[in-house]
Amino acid sequence: MKAVSFDDHLKNVGKINFIKLDIEGGEYNALLGMESLIKRRQVDVISFELNAGCLGDELVPLRDVLKSYEASYGVSLYTISAEGNTVREELEVLFKVPHIDNVLVCF
Repeated sequence: MKAVSFDDHLKNVGKINFIKLDIEGGEYNALLGMESLIKRRQVDVISFELNAGCLGDELVPLRDVLKSYEASYGVSLYTISAEGNTVREELEVLFKVPHIDNVLVCF
């Protein structure tokens, strides 16, 4: 199956409120594939599972790209508590935990 980037697939779409990634360790590459959407501020929230085991060698590059989003776009990072509430989290704290079910990247 041929992969298509978000930028190519969604090039004619306007504002995107929410993107849920469920791709078992492919989050870093997915974010790279939506660079144009992010630069044009077309995305409000991206949600993904942070699983260090699945990410393997892409764990540090994922952290670095999220760090660049904080610097360039002022993103906020959240997790979702067991009660369903959003909880503001610091990037470095998130990446000390081996598995988090829901991370929200809010632009």
